[in-house]
Amino acid sequence: MNNDNEPRSGTPDGLGKLAYSVMEAAAVTGLGRTTLYALMRDGTLSSFTVGKRRLIATADLESMIAQARRAA
Repeated sequence: MNNDNEPRSGTPDGLGKLAYSVMEAAAVTGLGRTTLYALMRDGTLSSFTVGKRRLIATADLESMIAQARRAA
């Protein structure tokens, strides 16, 4: 059980995850996998691979969302 007073693990500052899988990014943003892959393909969203797994850095996901908000 996660107590709101306890920091989350995952980052040095305890604020959350460093990176998301495509499925996780889809879940947290509400975007579809196909949309995320299209954004990665056209360079709007950066990603990287570790082994065979494609990951999206939390900072890159937040940056892409901020850009989309400014453009709206």
